[in-house]
Amino acid sequence: MTISNSKSVWTALLRPLFMIVLLSNCDEKSKNVFEAMSANRTGVHFKNRVVASDEFNVLNYGYIYNGGGVAIGDLNNDGLPDIYFSGNMVANRLYLNKGDFRFEDITQSAGLRAEGLWNTGVNLVDINADGWLDIYVCRSAALNPERRRNLLFINNKDLTFIESGALYNLDDPGYSTHSAFFDYDKDGDLDAFLLNHSTQQYAGLNRFTGQYKTKINSSSADRLFRNDGSEFTDVSKQAGIKQNVLGFGLGVAVSDINDDGWPDLYVSNDYNEEDYLYINNKNGTFRESIRDYITHTSLFSMGCDIADINNDLKPDIVTLDMLPESGYRQKMTLGPENFDKYDLLIRSGFHHQTMRNMLQLNLGRGKFSEVGQLAGISNTDWSWSPLIADFDNDGLKDIFITNGYLKNYLSMDFMNYAVDFKIKQNSGATDQTVQNLISEMPPIYEHNYFYQNQGGLKFEDKSQEWGFGDKSISSGSAYADLDKDGDLDLVVSNLNEKPRLYRNNSAEMNGHKYLKIILQGSLLNPFGVGASVTLFTASSRQRQELNPSRGFQSSSSFELVFGLKKAEQADSLIITWPDGKYQKLKDIRSNQTLVLDYKATGITNDSNRPNETFSGFELVDGAVKPAYTHRENSFQDFKRDKLLPQGLSRLGPKIAIGDVDGDNAEDMYIGGAKGQAGVLLINNNKVFIRKDQACFSQDKASEDTDAVFFDFDRDGDLDLYVVSGGSDFAEQDIHLRDRIYLNDGKGGFSKDTLSMSRLPTCSGSTVSAADIDLDGDTDLFVGGRLIPGKYPLSPGSFILINDNGVFQDKTDAVAHELVNPGMVTCSSFADLNGDQYPDLIVAGEWMNVLVLLNDQGHQFKLSEIRPANQTSGWWNTLETADIDADGDIDLLVGNFGKNSAFRATRKEPIRLLYKDFDSNGSIDPLMFYYINGENEFALSRDELLGQLSHWKRKFPDYHSFAKSGEVDFFEEDELKGVDTLSVNVLESVWMENDGKGNFTMNALPLKAQFSPIYAILTDWQDPSVLIYGGNQSMARVSTGKFDANPGISFISFDEGEVKQPTLNGTFLPVAGDIRDAVFIKSGKYVFLVVAVNNSDLLVYRKRPKNL
Repeated sequence: MTISNSKSVWTALLRPLFMIVLLSNCDEKSKNVFEAMSANRTGVHFKNRVVASDEFNVLNYGYIYNGGGVAIGDLNNDGLPDIYFSGNMVANRLYLNKGDFRFEDITQSAGLRAEGLWNTGVNLVDINADGWLDIYVCRSAALNPERRRNLLFINNKDLTFIESGALYNLDDPGYSTHSAFFDYDKDGDLDAFLLNHSTQQYAGLNRFTGQYKTKINSSSADRLFRNDGSEFTDVSKQAGIKQNVLGFGLGVAVSDINDDGWPDLYVSNDYNEEDYLYINNKNGTFRESIRDYITHTSLFSMGCDIADINNDLKPDIVTLDMLPESGYRQKMTLGPENFDKYDLLIRSGFHHQTMRNMLQLNLGRGKFSEVGQLAGISNTDWSWSPLIADFDNDGLKDIFITNGYLKNYLSMDFMNYAVDFKIKQNSGATDQTVQNLISEMPPIYEHNYFYQNQGGLKFEDKSQEWGFGDKSISSGSAYADLDKDGDLDLVVSNLNEKPRLYRNNSAEMNGHKYLKIILQGSLLNPFGVGASVTLFTASSRQRQELNPSRGFQSSSSFELVFGLKKAEQADSLIITWPDGKYQKLKDIRSNQTLVLDYKATGITNDSNRPNETFSGFELVDGAVKPAYTHRENSFQDFKRDKLLPQGLSRLGPKIAIGDVDGDNAEDMYIGGAKGQAGVLLINNNKVFIRKDQACFSQDKASEDTDAVFFDFDRDGDLDLYVVSGGSDFAEQDIHLRDRIYLNDGKGGFSKDTLSMSRLPTCSGSTVSAADIDLDGDTDLFVGGRLIPGKYPLSPGSFILINDNGVFQDKTDAVAHELVNPGMVTCSSFADLNGDQYPDLIVAGEWMNVLVLLNDQGHQFKLSEIRPANQTSGWWNTLETADIDADGDIDLLVGNFGKNSAFRATRKEPIRLLYKDFDSNGSIDPLMFYYINGENEFALSRDELLGQLSHWKRKFPDYHSFAKSGEVDFFEEDELKGVDTLSVNVLESVWMENDGKGNFTMNALPLKAQFSPIYAILTDWQDPSVLIYGGNQSMARVSTGKFDANPGISFISFDEGEVKQPTLNGTFLPVAGDIRDAVFIKSGKYVFLVVAVNNSDLLVYRKRPKNL
């Protein structure tokens, strides 16, 4: 066959290098939940056989091993769903369902072989609205566009079909992957979206790649065809569909993403180009909105699916990628982290992307949180087809994922071999052919994954238990109730072997009940494609949309199956048709097939759509005059310290509040980044007026990491203490010295030079003020964060006792534990045991939460936190408040969260081993964490050898490195003198005070674990309402940003436990990394001020409850 040309045959092979190198409830039954039916039993003997050659191989057609698709639907209207497979180098096959999992191959008589050309995605659609399903087949690979024309087989209603693509103007000659049919303009008929892909010459990344965003190519651009009755009209350009050469579309899904009653589109793209989210403008056009809705996506996005994963009636999105599950396979895949190339990607106009599966959780209000790692579905190797459906009828949608690839050119050992091969080939030092090179590529044979939804965004891997332990190379997949027993069966297309048909036995094994719904739609849309059904029982609610095109190159059932678990009936059901008309039914018995007819519907009603406004707060434009924007200096932590576990910069700005001019209105100091002066904002009870201070500008070379107002010199006004910090300095840099600014009583400040020599000179993080000894003046705790360039060494922390306006360092005498407690990040004073003396709480990175009770101003003593020895975390912030309203002060402590690759428990902690391993004067921190019970090194071989180059003898290749966990990572003498830190909790928590200063730790609700929390406080009127924000964008390329918190979020404490409100609007959308938040009263209003790293200061107004 003739195949598409390529600028370089090496593009596909070297993809990871020039691509940044971004890197049952089942009881004890004898049978599996899913039973793989033999080909002899089913009669399905199709085999999608692909054989490469010198002329046609993975080097010149990168998608040669992507595999085929599956479409399931009732093609002869006998009530039994039939199966159609697409073949790449072989003929397509149609199997007629004869019942009881027996099928008949009628391809030849039906006229559906479509052989001799490269078939990809396959879809079923009633294109001519005659009540019979037709078949649409996509094609690709061939250089000649005439050999890529897509096929449309019209159903003759007698199990024969006639190809009519040209007649309907749907014989597009692009490089097509798949299609989706939906009524985007709501005129009643089905329009067509065609997913295409570009050619390998546009797969790489260089300084010109960004320019390709405006380069048009009709062969590779996606297409939107409007159904005009007699034919389809290409309206792609005027509808806003991207036409550039960078789109490598591998997945498309249709859903009403923003719940406005109009269908939207999600397109998953391979390589550099970000995924597309097309929001329907309701006027025949779409607005590409991925950046507005989603903060980051999969990098090499494969198939995708959309469904409501958590039964909140909002559609969620799953995309697949190639990150392996095992630590060994991960380390064999991950190469050097090229931060410059990633920065080039972003500067060239591409969105943030990371190589792993993503679960985008729909929060409403146009925002998604990516929680794939928290849910446990992020790592399934080279994956293709995700299917979201309730496979065990327990009322929760599960996730099935296919994976595998015949030639793994992502293996780093093979990559090194390939580069060496190329060098030798160019120099004439080898006579081996490209086929010899390809033969060295290892295959990826892995089992397909099945995740059972446990509720609460927790998924349990049931692959082995449910019958998916066999390894294969699987691509397209689809589901349907093939045997009419009320549960969903599966069909999986495999490469170079027969497909697998899985009978679902869950109905007989668990006895769960179901409700199956068949739609009889309108005259122009007989199958009701695009309709949504919402089902209510006494204990749950569910929503499904009928959009058969999903997964990868496949089309699933036209029937909707709802799992009811043990419910005898559904309380009610609402069917909303694509045109907005709806019908409501009540008291529907379970275990039946219900036919819903469009003719029985009522009138259009959009008034029941949720109101997602959050009326408690409103953003105040012009609240700061002139407007203030925090500007972070450009510094890449990981270039200075190659083995850092996480970023150390971008931790500001912090806010200090106090009445500096004596007008009884609270003012603000906003700390500046390195190179930016801090600012004073004066509250005039209407707006905040910036009041410039010369002394602040003179110290702009320092970085402000915290600040506090207090009366240092006891003259009746508030002075200012500013902590200096940051990682972009030398160890004893003068700009790391803290500062005191004296107030003239009118809000004018001058630097106190007399105190300078007594103030800490180190990279600090926090300051808290209190009268420790109750002598009438204010003392301080100052926390030391880090020694720049020597992670994880810390400089020590300080108890500064105010002695008549002179600070004395009394740390060793008053609180010896704080002489060097670790990498302190946060602190607070509060009376925890009711003795009137302020007690101290301190936390930090690789630290326990320290509660130090004040012994009448003489000494601090450690208190107890239960469970004992289980509070070591990556803590970022803390707050004190009586959140359970029992009369004592409890603690809120913000941690790293659970939404990452890292897991930490007492039995399986994250460990950091550090010393100067190569005796060059620098500290080498080596982090290990558990993956499936194995303690693995956290970074790649390239990152390790980039700092410890002499260990290349220890790890000569990636295999030797990948198979080494902590146990066999070190020689015995290398462990001499090693220091160790550990983390055993990553959850953000609240700690309940027993009234005596002893605490019990409790995790905050799940949504508070979506990302690192850096700001936490309670509502100014109601301490039972907790408010938090965070995110961390300074991260490794391989891990991606930790930014799943959508902004300022709210949780409530009620009747003894913390609860997440279920109402819409429980967050204020704020983009970026929130670093602080405070309430300030101004006149009759209260303002919530939010500080965001490298962004504008935000001011929200809240009307007090009593006004």
